[in-house]
Amino acid sequence: MPEQSPKTSQAIPNPAHPIKTDGPVKSPTRSEREAKIKAMESLARFKNVTVKVSSLPLISSGNPPEYDDLHPIIKRVHAAFGADRLMWGSDQTQIMGKNRGSYAQNADIVRKYAAAYLPAGDVQKMMHDTATRVFKWPV
Repeated sequence: MPEQSPKTSQAIPNPAHPIKTDGPVKSPTRSEREAKIKAMESLARFKNVTVKVSSLPLISSGNPPEYDDLHPIIKRVHAAFGADRLMWGSDQTQIMGKNRGSYAQNADIVRKYAAAYLPAGDVQKMMHDTATRVFKWPV
């Protein structure tokens, strides 16, 4: 679809977002997550595509506060799209409903732990600037 509407901004969900089945929502298996990430990476060539980096604790098998297994995914998505096309989202009601951490722990995945390997300006873009631009929020 991005190639059909190159002037339309398109935000795609987290590449490893939980999967809805006939039953309850479930976290993707490693192979399902890998397939979703590869599919998402194939969209990086379209400059009108932005990725919502959200629901991170739901795709982690790690524990708060750091969720160590997410950082290779964050690095990979960052490498494919760059911070100008990534925007963090909490999906906090889902996170709390599944007892996967507080809002602060969720936000700290990027603003504290990913900040150890991403430039400060990129963290600012992911946490604020990209969404402000994409959704045309007043500043």
